[in-house]
Amino acid sequence: MGNYSPDRSTIVTNDNGNSVNIPTSDLSRVIPRQLSTGTLRGTQNVGYGTAKIDGSNNRITVGAPDGSIVGIGQIPNSNPAQYGNFLIYPSGKLSLTQISGDTTQYDTNGVPRIFTGSNPSDGEFVMKISKPNIDVLTATDDKLIFNSNQNVFKIIKTDTVTITHPINTATTTLSVPNTLGFIPMFLAYATVDGGLSYDQLPLSSVNSVAGSLTINRLIDMGIDINNLYFQIKTGSNNIAPYTANIKYYLLQETAN
Repeated sequence: MGNYSPDRSTIVTNDNGNSVNIPTSDLSRVIPRQLSTGTLRGTQNVGYGTAKIDGSNNRITVGAPDGSIVGIGQIPNSNPAQYGNFLIYPSGKLSLTQISGDTTQYDTNGVPRIFTGSNPSDGEFVMKISKPNIDVLTATDDKLIFNSNQNVFKIIKTDTVTITHPINTATTTLSVPNTLGFIPMFLAYATVDGGLSYDQLPLSSVNSVAGSLTINRLIDMGIDINNLYFQIKTGSNNIAPYTANIKYYLLQETAN
């Protein structure tokens, strides 16, 4: 084919009989003939990199060094055909698609797991994450890990405190400053005297005496704008101290 010359020209004679140089295009000598004439058939490499124009499937792709592919045009294996942007794992499976503002992310097995975009039922923007091996595009609500249409508790602070209840004491109270500026919903769990299990508060210990049930220990909790309150209540004749380790969670949702 010879060397490409960007300055190639042809000498012609004009109407006045003078010879002039007319630049001529040399592009047809370095790109596929079908492209230079306006028609591209099959798949053609662009230059010496990994960019390809796939005319038969209406897409353009660029390969990355790790074997993954970035593309635009007809989504591979879409039926009926869909068009947008897409990513492909080195394994050849879809990694991500963006179609008309809707984004779907796939796990390494090719299962759609994360969707953000227009909710088919009402057109509102939604984000959904499905459980492993579940197609997020068809999953029912019970198969979702997250659904932005459903409000969820949001934890904004957590901590662990210790409260000790002396012998011969009816009530011991521990106050923990509430620094949030509002009264949040909160949860708390306690283990007593080094126990292995944490139980949700309020937590009571019950005895059966002569066929009657009596509460011999109660660990309770409360909250206001200033403090969180943890209490251990027993009869004044308790003969042993109690120590409770309490882990609590403060939520963004308000209690009032």
